[in-house]
Amino acid sequence: LRERGSFRGESEMVRKDGTRFWCRMMVQPISRTAMDRGYAAIFEDISLEREAMAEIERARTLAEDAASVKASFLANMSHEIRTPMNAIIGMTHLALKADPSPKTLDYLQKIDRSSKHLLSIINDILDFSKVEAGKMVLENSNFDLAGVIDNVVNLVAPEISAKGLKLNVDIAEGIPARLIGDPLRISQILVNYLNN
Repeated sequence: LRERGSFRGESEMVRKDGTRFWCRMMVQPISRTAMDRGYAAIFEDISLEREAMAEIERARTLAEDAASVKASFLANMSHEIRTPMNAIIGMTHLALKADPSPKTLDYLQKIDRSSKHLLSIINDILDFSKVEAGKMVLENSNFDLAGVIDNVVNLVAPEISAKGLKLNVDIAEGIPARLIGDPLRISQILVNYLNN
């Protein structure tokens, strides 16, 4: 009190009846030069404030635990789905090398593109947790826009045809054939847009 002129702190106190409570204390001497003259003090019961802080901490811990469980679930589920998808991609690759008829070749190529796209979506399920953690990194590579659009059209063409709809693609003049960016994310955006 001599050095600082006042004291402020929090402590757990005991009432006369033995019950405990959290108290914020603010104390200062009546005279810093004559400390024996006494002190002025304010004692504030902050038990509710402390309980609220403890509740916030409990909620934060629960949220972190839930996020950890979700991330673990996504990782396990993605792994379980990725394994058969890799088998489909591998078998399709072998079938493509077996000199299929033109019609079968077309089917196999569509299976190949669709399964690779599905695998990329499965990988993005893992990316979802990265987004939440602020660790998502977008790819920055050269890609062919027409090729990306063609793959997207091939993915959604059967569904569009089944609905009796027609899809026309028109790339505006002046857009370069080669771009730099994340072709996978662009494909996903276009697929979502077309599915809507």
